[in-house]
Amino acid sequence: MYCSNCGTKIEGDSRFCSNCGHNIEKLNSNSNQDFQTNNQHSKKNPFELFIDGWKHIFNYKGVTSRRGFWWFYLFNALTGVLVFLFLYLLSAQDSFIDQLALTIFYLPLTSIGARRMRDTNQSIYWAIIPIGLQWFFQPFLVGDYVSSFGNLIAFPFAIVFIVLACQRTKYSGNRERIN
Repeated sequence: MYCSNCGTKIEGDSRFCSNCGHNIEKLNSNSNQDFQTNNQHSKKNPFELFIDGWKHIFNYKGVTSRRGFWWFYLFNALTGVLVFLFLYLLSAQDSFIDQLALTIFYLPLTSIGARRMRDTNQSIYWAIIPIGLQWFFQPFLVGDYVSSFGNLIAFPFAIVFIVLACQRTKYSGNRERIN
C-alpha cells in the first residue's frame, strides 16, 4: 500500500505514514494501484514525456495525461519551428520536403491527441479530425485558396479539441497509461 499524501510505500498494517505522518486509510487494491500508476507517471520530467510521445507514435490505444499531452505539444511545436526555420533557410518551403516534415510532426500529435481524448472519455475523432484537416489543407497539396478555406473549416474543430484536451482525467483504470 502507498500513502495517498506523499506516495511512500507503507509496510504492513501501519496506521500512519512513516514519511509524512498522514493517517492511512485502508483502500481497495484497485484505487491503490491507480494511485501507484498515476504517481509513477507524474514523476517523469517533461523531456521524458516528449520522448514517450515519439516512442508511441502509432499507438492509438491507452490514455495520456493532461500533463503528458501539453508537454509533448509544447516540445513538438518548438522543435517544429526550428525544423521549419531550417527548411526556410534552405528555401524548401512549400515543397515535398516541407510536407514530409509536416507529416512526421503530425503523426505523433495525432496519436497522443487520440490517447488524450480517451483519457477524458471523449471520442478520438475530436483529435483526429482537426489535426487531419490541418495536415490535408496545406498549400502544397491543395493550393492557396483551398488551403485558406480548409483551415477556416478546421479552426472550430481545433478549438473544440483544445477545450477537450484541457479537461481533467476521467476514470480510465482499465486502459494502459502511456504518459
